[in-house]
Amino acid sequence: MSEEAKPNGGVDIAIEEKPKVVLDQANDIPAPDSNAATLHEVHHVGDNVEGSIPAAPVDTATSHPNDQNGAQDQDIETGTPSTTDSNDRVNVNFRPGAYMVRGPGYEAAQEEEEKEEEIFEGFLPEPSREDILRREAQAMLDSAITLDESNVRVVPLSKDDDASEGIGGRDVGVTTTPNDNIAQDDEDCAHEVEVEEEGGPDGRLKKSVKSPMACIVLTSLLLSSIALSVTIGSKDAAVSSTDETCVVENFQERYDRARSIVSGITSNDTLANVTSPQNKALKWLVCHDRISSSLIDRAARLSSLSGSGLPPLPTQAHGSIIAGNSGESQVLRRYALAVFFYSTSESGPWTEQWNFLSGEKHECAWHTNSTTRESFPFGDFEPRGFLCHENVTHPAGAIILNDGEVEVGQMQLSFQTPNNLTGTIPPEFGHIQGMTHVGLQYQKGLYGPIPSTIGNLVGLQTFSLLFAGPELGGVIPSSLFTIPTVEYITFQYNEGRFSFPPSINSQGNHSLLALIIRGSLTGTMPLFLSEFPNMRELSLEDGSLEGTIPDYFGALTSLNFLNLRDNSLSGTLPESLGRLSEVTAIVLGKNKLSGRLPSWGGNLTKLRLLDLSYNDFTGEIPSAFSELRSLEHISLQHNADLRGPISAFESLGNMSSLLLYGNNFSSTIPEGLFSNFTGQIFADFGHNNFTGTLPETFTRWASDTSYLAIMANNFDDGVIDDVICEEVPKLFADCGSCPCCKTCCDDDSTSGKKGICHFDLDFYILAGLECSSWWFACGVRSF
Repeated sequence: MSEEAKPNGGVDIAIEEKPKVVLDQANDIPAPDSNAATLHEVHHVGDNVEGSIPAAPVDTATSHPNDQNGAQDQDIETGTPSTTDSNDRVNVNFRPGAYMVRGPGYEAAQEEEEKEEEIFEGFLPEPSREDILRREAQAMLDSAITLDESNVRVVPLSKDDDASEGIGGRDVGVTTTPNDNIAQDDEDCAHEVEVEEEGGPDGRLKKSVKSPMACIVLTSLLLSSIALSVTIGSKDAAVSSTDETCVVENFQERYDRARSIVSGITSNDTLANVTSPQNKALKWLVCHDRISSSLIDRAARLSSLSGSGLPPLPTQAHGSIIAGNSGESQVLRRYALAVFFYSTSESGPWTEQWNFLSGEKHECAWHTNSTTRESFPFGDFEPRGFLCHENVTHPAGAIILNDGEVEVGQMQLSFQTPNNLTGTIPPEFGHIQGMTHVGLQYQKGLYGPIPSTIGNLVGLQTFSLLFAGPELGGVIPSSLFTIPTVEYITFQYNEGRFSFPPSINSQGNHSLLALIIRGSLTGTMPLFLSEFPNMRELSLEDGSLEGTIPDYFGALTSLNFLNLRDNSLSGTLPESLGRLSEVTAIVLGKNKLSGRLPSWGGNLTKLRLLDLSYNDFTGEIPSAFSELRSLEHISLQHNADLRGPISAFESLGNMSSLLLYGNNFSSTIPEGLFSNFTGQIFADFGHNNFTGTLPETFTRWASDTSYLAIMANNFDDGVIDDVICEEVPKLFADCGSCPCCKTCCDDDSTSGKKGICHFDLDFYILAGLECSSWWFACGVRSF
């Protein structure tokens, strides 16, 4: 309703019986009129002002509006004159509010009797919410303290009083006083504020509060109840907005439309739970999200114009290449992001909000650009939050803040620094429509499983979870593997434990390029990995995988990088691995593999790194290894019964690292070993049964040899010459073999007395394997 009022604060109301009002100026109430035929009792709902309007016969000689000398009525509230209109109706000025005018035959004494009576109701322009709260607060504070008990008037409320339902459905009777007498001392406050609740003899419990401070506290509580009762919407607590900042004219209409949209991804029971993140997100959507509210309200206006049901929400400017430009998809996306925010704020707000829940900003602007990180390999600029890239061919298109000018090509959730996220990842996370990349790092407070709804992100390309806490884990949803666009799945350095699902329904999905899970994987090797023939990297290291290496690995013919290091895999190596014609690295160290080394032969023409260390392999090196022409790094350390000659390595002209520590090889070092290589040499022959001397190659390439270990063998005395002694920075040899060495290993080195000679060259760091599939780009490390 309009809030326009007369200049004096009054508003005209026309009364059909043409009453004439005469005010008693001393008491500011209508005086009795002997000519009055009937009385109309007026109740002002807003201010509890009660008075009677005497009805009198109309005297056109004295009250006609055209007679300037005629008597004029006065405003009941202000004493200002009222007027009559051309239809001989008296216009009485009242202050804004709701009034009830009772018709003829009404008597106050009949208040408790049931009697049909003629009632006229009129509603004046309602005051604003701020005016109501201000007026009620002032009245309650004025009446909070008094010494004059005679001025206390009890306002009884019946159990079925509608007003009680507006305060949580509880009957409350409050004893208040006017502001005539205000106590000056707390000790003199003898008044009582009585609150009736459920219980007591008549179903109520009466409580008395006598402290002035308690009166103020109770006043605050009542103000909160008033704010709840004034809300616009349903009586359902889950529907009403209890947020005092939520002043929405069409709250219920907007709420119902918003709920109908989000109920497709969230159950109504969950939405009705006032403590749920979903309920909070829905209220934020309705009360504070101007973008979503605008889309919803525009649809409602179109509906009222057309007279039909609610039409689809208006489209966005350009929208997303994945989710389209539907306005409903944007509302769902903003709602799902809000649920994620509330769900991960269990122990308090995020350290930084990163512009999340900025109702006036497009969700593409919900991030910050102020972060730099020295370890970030692609530059110091690292935005955090939810960000978007324009739709361009290059994957790193310009970051945009909205879709006003261009279509959004990629939407990325990038949380790569700690931000105090505590709670679960909600199911609605899988409905952030248009999201193409997810990166959650260093959020130690997350717990529970990854929701299976993740499979609804039909445009998802990468999913990365790093450095999570111990409570986040469980079975990886099978739906994650079936997303038709997913290319990279990464779980690394997480404290929780994850396992594979027993099976998946890939539906012909061939998009997965890399699966990297490090440090948190249990169970056995799943069979469904064979359904990804285009996969280029499979890295499942540092976990607790058991069982054997499946024979179907040979069908992954696109594989470049296979890393199963540091698990509990057992059994023999399948010959089918020899069919991996594109593989560049096979890393199977630190398992329980056994048997003889396979004769893979010449199919692995691109193999550059082979790590079979810390296993139980036996037998001699197959001659087929000489066909691995691209091999650069070989580690066979700690396979106790590998024996025989190593001549198969002599023809490998690209070999840079040869680590044979802790085996039972018993031959001379081939003369042609390392003869054609130009670069840094790492050679570890320690703790074997090698005999003879070192090839001349080591003297010739001494300045390019970074590491050389020959201790605990049967080499000739003086096998280390002065050139090697001076040029090689890391040299370890028995004292008898190296008279020029400043530090050498004596005969007791095998007993552990000389710990300096009991160590292993860390092949993992040497080969740059911490760079995962980029190991060849990390370069060989110097020691």
